[in-house]
Amino acid sequence: MSECKWKPDFDKWYNVNKEAYKFVFGQAEKKLEDVLSESESITNKSIKIVAAVVAMFAFFVGFLIQKNIPIGYNAIFIILFIVNVAGVIFLIFPKEVKGRGFVPSELLPKKIDNSDDKDFQEEMLYYCAIVKLEEDIQLMRQKNSVRAKVYLACLILSLMLLVSGATFIVASL
Repeated sequence: MSECKWKPDFDKWYNVNKEAYKFVFGQAEKKLEDVLSESESITNKSIKIVAAVVAMFAFFVGFLIQKNIPIGYNAIFIILFIVNVAGVIFLIFPKEVKGRGFVPSELLPKKIDNSDDKDFQEEMLYYCAIVKLEEDIQLMRQKNSVRAKVYLACLILSLMLLVSGATFIVASL
């Protein structure tokens, strides 16, 4: 069997029925698809936020220039815009994402052709696939958790920038 971090809690993997493996494999595939969709959703929402923040920034800077208002304390506002855009760009380009499917070198056990395991090759493949899916699901859950927190912080900052920018513009009229 290939080396892995997580292993199911039973001793004799070859005694597990193929149908049980198929069921667990199918559920694990669905869960990984769900976790990957969540990651894509965070990316799509982040793209919308960056578009809105850039538009707000352009409007605010244009207003300052048109009204000949000195930058002064507005530099803090501009810096917050830049920090917000940088945070959102971090969300758009995740560093490590697990894809769908398997690379054969990760899935195939080292000794699948062992004569002792000849009758259990399908079970062996399901076992390895389930272990690999579990690792991918855990990794993506961890990545999504961090990205969701950064997304929430960027969303709150965006809303604060919108409200404070609108308030400044209305007060300047």
